Amino acid sequence: MSELQVTVFAKRDGPLTKRISLGSDGKVISDGSACVMSRGRARRVELSSAQQLADLIGSLGPQEAITLGALQEGLPDEVEVVTKHRLNGVSRPDLIARSQEYIHFRPDEPAFTLIDYDTKGMPAAVRERIRELGGFWPALMSVLPALAGVAHVVRRSTSAGLFRTNTGEAIPGSDGVHVYVLVKDGKDGERFLKALRVAQAHWGMSWNGVHFPANWSGTANSIEKMAFLTKDSLFIIDDFAPSGPRHDVDALHAKAAQVFRAAANRGGRSRLSSDTTLRPTYYPRGLIGSSGEDVPRGLSIRARLVINQIGLNDIDPAKLRVLQNAAKAGVLAEAMAGYVQRIAARANTSNLGKELDETQTRLQQNFAEGAHRRTSPAAASLLLGVKEFLDFAVEIGAIGDLEADALYSAAEQALSRSAAAQATEQAQEDPVDMFVEAIPSVLASGRAHLTNKDGTEPEGTHLCSCGARPPRPTRRTMCERQRSIFRHKAASVGW
Repeated sequence: MSELQVTVFAKRDGPLTKRISLGSDGKVISDGSACVMSRGRARRVELSSAQQLADLIGSLGPQEAITLGALQEGLPDEVEVVTKHRLNGVSRPDLIARSQEYIHFRPDEPAFTLIDYDTKGMPAAVRERIRELGGFWPALMSVLPALAGVAHVVRRSTSAGLFRTNTGEAIPGSDGVHVYVLVKDGKDGERFLKALRVAQAHWGMSWNGVHFPANWSGTANSIEKMAFLTKDSLFIIDDFAPSGPRHDVDALHAKAAQVFRAAANRGGRSRLSSDTTLRPTYYPRGLIGSSGEDVPRGLSIRARLVINQIGLNDIDPAKLRVLQNAAKAGVLAEAMAGYVQRIAARANTSNLGKELDETQTRLQQNFAEGAHRRTSPAAASLLLGVKEFLDFAVEIGAIGDLEADALYSAAEQALSRSAAAQATEQAQEDPVDMFVEAIPSVLASGRAHLTNKDGTEPEGTHLCSCGARPPRPTRRTMCERQRSIFRHKAASVGW
């Protein structure tokens, strides 16, 4: 293994840590003002194992702290640290600021990344689920099994182990830990943490039914990256609601087009790095769902979607509460786990991919009439998912054959209605129809004009109705009497 590097800071005047106290209302007050370091020293520390990191953390004094990044190559092993303001362009090899310009994760080199576990504000259902799984680390391994063989260091967080001195009572939420996990490429640590958060969100560890993994306020690139990491799972992007200036509205529609097109085409946008090498391409690898108050523009984009218009009374609040309670109790996550295990078992013993493709092709015929050619495969894919899950429910005895048939029929009818309604919406976005419908208003405004195929003026018609305009104000009745004074002021359309 390549040599690991971390950086140790030492503050010149005073401790480099938080001060924890109780307020008059009994709540914990965390004062981090002492964590500000205006002057001090930084030193490069080389490690060869997780045990050495643990020993280093245990040896730190109250004026010291570590960062998991390394000092930039070319810097001395020990440097003086000042604020960026005091640095102010000064070029000294032994003088730095605490910024990415001087401290970084080395490309293609191993490093530690930090997972910060904090129970303050955690829902009771999630806390209980973590307890059932054996604690924080076993819970993480349940959503990311590859962690089982990863070297890591666990230590108590600064605010852990708090209790009231007058009663000895433990302070709720003071059981946080920091876990330092070794990753092969330090620059990949951010992607690892995003993948872990998404995995937790989709497998019952942190999502509470109110906050979704992504929001349309994020950048298109960040949404694409998260959708790429969420492989074979449902990825919800919340709140597509274009509003504000036209530029903001257009930008949001363009962002949605980029994400949905990448999902449908299974291909992300290619990019070059500064040295002209190709950067990794990310595209959604799961099922994308979105909530919102509007639908993305464009015929080709809408054809890639299954649009469901939900009315005020379409969702039964009582049934919704039952599902929300089941989600909090982890029942839905357990059902999904069982379903995935069944799919995995079938994949190992049969040609599952071919079977699913053939079934989806057959189901497309249910939605072919009047629909866009891209709409029927999308609707058939959802119906295939319903069929497979109902087969699983029958197999484990959760429902009977008659109930499964009724649920399948209801899903098929709902998707058929959605596809039919979507055909109407797509017709409204057909660029050919939009072009033809716009011609009269464009001609009336003088922004375009009509000619014969040879470019001459049409005979037997008013020039005004063909887009011509006089060079000076004149009455409409003069259109034919003074043809010679009318001029075309815009481009020709149609030929």
